[in-house]
Amino acid sequence: MEKEILKLKDSVFSSKFRSFLRKTIKKEIDNIRSYQKFCISYKYISITFCFLIVCLIINYQKFIFIFILPHLFVLLYLIYNYLCSYFVRQIKLTLFPKIFSFFGNVRICNKRKIDELREYIWNTEILACYSIFICDDYFKINYNDIDISIADLIRKKKDCNDVGPHSILITFPLKKIQNKKFKLIVENKNIRVLRLFIDKVNLEDSEFEKHFNVYSNDQIESRSILTPAFMSRLIKIDNKYQTGFSIEKGNVNIVISSTKDWFEIPFFDQPEKLSLYKDVIMDLIFLLSIIDSLKIIK
Repeated sequence: MEKEILKLKDSVFSSKFRSFLRKTIKKEIDNIRSYQKFCISYKYISITFCFLIVCLIINYQKFIFIFILPHLFVLLYLIYNYLCSYFVRQIKLTLFPKIFSFFGNVRICNKRKIDELREYIWNTEILACYSIFICDDYFKINYNDIDISIADLIRKKKDCNDVGPHSILITFPLKKIQNKKFKLIVENKNIRVLRLFIDKVNLEDSEFEKHFNVYSNDQIESRSILTPAFMSRLIKIDNKYQTGFSIEKGNVNIVISSTKDWFEIPFFDQPEKLSLYKDVIMDLIFLLSIIDSLKIIK
């Protein structure tokens, strides 16, 4: 796994990538700055308006404003928060496909696709306790000729014993599985979901069984996938982030749970700084390296 990550890191810090990133960002800097100016202007206008209300209370003793002021603060803050969130979404819609295109063709998914994702999650057993969520980011990338979906999910309610509110779901088709009814669930020990209609798989690997519970409807097929090398790779990922893995309906699902807020750009920093986008790019690199390291595609 480390080799794949280092290989991708080298591509990020190469002069070729820096030149690509600089040209890509240059076209979007004006838009980002205009968004920033709008939000900052709104912030100062709001503060000035609240200051005027306080002056009215002091000078004219209009004590009715004392009851209005807290509600006004809350309302102005909510509007400000909404505007910042809206502008960040707009920046992501235009900027992410261009930045990530260095690694493959990227599409940011719209509301209809998010609704399809929600339905997919409801029908996916590895995500049995993720039924209530907000989709923070959702995009598809064609990486090494494979269409990969990556979604950053924020749980609204903690339904299970998990390490944090954020879960990354990576999904892609696995062509070598001919039987579309085949089901394999490799579930982290901390996730406790009652499974009644699928058999538990007992593996002769005590270290792996300390990390995961394994279920499948085909014991032979599941053991052919869960080779000692594959199990060792999965343990390495789980040591860093709580991990789940499944094959359902011909698709591979990888779930990474953590407290980390993935794919976030500091909104009020200087947009021309290349270092500003480093964390976002490294997030993608890390997730793609997980797919490479598992070698499930080969």
